[in-house]
Amino acid sequence: MLKAAIDTDTFRETIDVIAALVTECRMHVGEDGLKTRAVDTANVAMISLDLSREAFSSFVATGCELGIDITKMKNVIG
Repeated sequence: MLKAAIDTDTFRETIDVIAALVTECRMHVGEDGLKTRAVDTANVAMISLDLSREAFSSFVATGCELGIDITKMKNVIG
Protein backbone atom coordinates (compact mmCIF):
# COMPACT_ATOMS: atom_id res chain seq x y z
CA MET A 1 0.00 0.00 0.00
CA LEU A 2 1.20 3.50 -0.82
CA LYS A 3 -0.50 6.70 0.23
CA ALA A 4 1.68 9.74 -0.41
CA ALA A 5 1.57 13.41 -1.37
CA ILE A 6 4.50 15.15 -3.06
CA ASP A 7 5.13 18.50 -4.71
CA THR A 8 4.36 18.26 -8.43
CA ASP A 9 7.66 19.85 -9.50
CA THR A 10 9.68 17.41 -7.40
CA PHE A 11 7.82 14.43 -8.83
CA ARG A 12 8.08 15.77 -12.40
CA GLU A 13 11.86 16.20 -12.02
CA THR A 14 12.14 12.67 -10.64
CA ILE A 15 10.26 11.21 -13.61
CA ASP A 16 12.32 13.31 -16.06
CA VAL A 17 15.56 11.95 -14.58
CA ILE A 18 14.35 8.37 -14.97
CA ALA A 19 13.00 9.03 -18.49
CA ALA A 20 16.43 10.17 -19.66
CA LEU A 21 17.53 6.52 -19.71
CA VAL A 22 14.61 4.12 -19.44
CA THR A 23 10.98 3.83 -20.54
CA GLU A 24 9.87 1.62 -17.66
CA CYS A 25 11.11 0.71 -14.22
CA ARG A 26 10.21 -1.06 -11.00
CA MET A 27 9.73 1.18 -7.96
CA HIS A 28 10.44 -0.40 -4.59
CA VAL A 29 8.21 1.12 -1.93
CA GLY A 30 9.16 0.92 1.71
CA GLU A 31 8.64 2.76 4.96
CA ASP A 32 11.71 4.90 4.24
CA GLY A 33 10.67 6.04 0.73
CA LEU A 34 10.84 5.03 -2.93
CA LYS A 35 13.83 3.40 -4.64
CA THR A 36 14.50 2.34 -8.20
CA ARG A 37 17.39 0.97 -10.16
CA ALA A 38 17.04 0.43 -13.88
CA VAL A 39 19.37 -0.28 -16.80
CA ASP A 40 18.84 1.16 -20.27
CA THR A 41 17.95 -1.18 -23.12
CA ALA A 42 21.53 -1.25 -24.43
CA ASN A 43 22.87 -2.24 -20.98
CA VAL A 44 25.25 0.71 -21.06
CA ALA A 45 23.94 2.98 -18.31
CA MET A 46 22.09 2.50 -15.05
CA ILE A 47 19.94 4.87 -13.06
CA SER A 48 19.75 4.59 -9.28
CA LEU A 49 17.24 6.84 -7.56
CA ASP A 50 16.32 7.03 -3.88
CA LEU A 51 13.48 9.36 -2.93
CA SER A 52 13.32 9.53 0.86
CA ARG A 53 10.12 9.95 2.81
CA GLU A 54 11.23 13.49 3.72
CA ALA A 55 10.63 14.52 0.08
CA PHE A 56 6.91 13.91 0.60
CA SER A 57 4.48 16.13 2.51
CA SER A 58 2.75 12.94 3.69
CA PHE A 59 3.92 9.36 3.27
CA VAL A 60 2.38 6.09 4.47
CA ALA A 61 3.60 2.87 2.89
CA THR A 62 4.08 -0.81 3.36
CA GLY A 63 6.63 -2.77 1.38
CA CYS A 64 5.64 -3.42 -2.23
CA GLU A 65 6.84 -3.00 -5.81
CA LEU A 66 5.23 -0.91 -8.53
CA GLY A 67 5.85 -1.40 -12.23
CA ILE A 68 5.93 2.06 -13.82
CA ASP A 69 5.66 2.93 -17.51
CA ILE A 70 7.64 6.17 -17.51
CA THR A 71 6.28 7.41 -20.85
CA LYS A 72 2.68 7.11 -19.63
CA MET A 73 3.60 8.67 -16.29
CA LYS A 74 5.06 11.69 -18.11
CA ASN A 75 1.78 12.05 -19.99
CA VAL A 76 -0.19 11.95 -16.72
CA ILE A 77 1.87 14.61 -14.98
CA GLY A 78 2.42 16.67 -18.16
